[in-house]
Amino acid sequence: MPLSPSEADYLTVERAEIYVGQSRHWVVVWLWFLS
Repeated sequence: MPLSPSEADYLTVERAEIYVGQSRHWVVVWLWFLS
């Protein structure tokens, strides 16, 4: 069953949010490590 465009967009946005969240997490860890 192919994804509808809206479902594909939702999955892409969700994946992007996870990626950004992980990046932000590592920035916080790095700043804490340096301080």
